[in-house]
Amino acid sequence: MSDYDQELDQARQALAAAGRDPAGFAFAMDFLPPDDAGGGMFTMEYEVAVTAPSGKARTYLGSIGRDWVAQFSDDLAGGAFD
Repeated sequence: MSDYDQELDQARQALAAAGRDPAGFAFAMDFLPPDDAGGGMFTMEYEVAVTAPSGKARTYLGSIGRDWVAQFSDDLAGGAFD
């Protein structure tokens, strides 16, 4: 299981814990081009687009050291997907 798959599971768990149906949310991940000034795999970044059944959407940046799931959970708790 990849790191992204584990993060996706965590995001779905956050939805369930908030009383939301994880199946109603769409998650799409796209890798961003590598940073030419970077030092290899540790500069790999990806965007995660999350869309709620309401149509409201947010995009998060993921990589080593970036916790998009925590940002998503905060937005979820703050009503960003209501």
